[in-house]
Amino acid sequence: MEDPKLMTKDIVSLSNELLYQRFVFSREQIFRFLNELTMKEYLALHIMDETEQDMPPGEGRTYLKNLADRMSMTIRQTSTMVKNLKDRGLVTWQHDGDGSEGTYVIMTANGRTILRSQEELTRSYFGDVIREFGAERVIQLIGLWRELEEIMRGEIRRRREAGEV
Repeated sequence: MEDPKLMTKDIVSLSNELLYQRFVFSREQIFRFLNELTMKEYLALHIMDETEQDMPPGEGRTYLKNLADRMSMTIRQTSTMVKNLKDRGLVTWQHDGDGSEGTYVIMTANGRTILRSQEELTRSYFGDVIREFGAERVIQLIGLWRELEEIMRGEIRRRREAGEV
């Protein structure tokens, strides 16, 4: 599916633009209006909220490893983020047994309040963005982005297996 008209210069320009757009999103430019939480913290609290909703009252817990896996972060990165959330009183951090069975976090009432506030800001912001861009186009864009990410991950896997990286 290679286009012979696509010159090396075009590939460099397109890849630079993709990297820039990904960087902008990754550096949380779009979430600057969420002044109480970073994008990672927001997503972590959202995952905790989802996990806790599926459990009986009082038993809701999100294991650190599960949180790290869902967020595609290392345990170390996740621990640093959770420590920050704990220090701000948004979660409690506990462990089963002597800790070898796993550590987990539970969102506090304050964490839930901040999450709900940030969800409302997010809903309002993205509601306006989706209305302006068009829901159909957003759905199409998300599908294309997922397809592109899968191709990019496959290329990374292929290069690792070939010993190129």
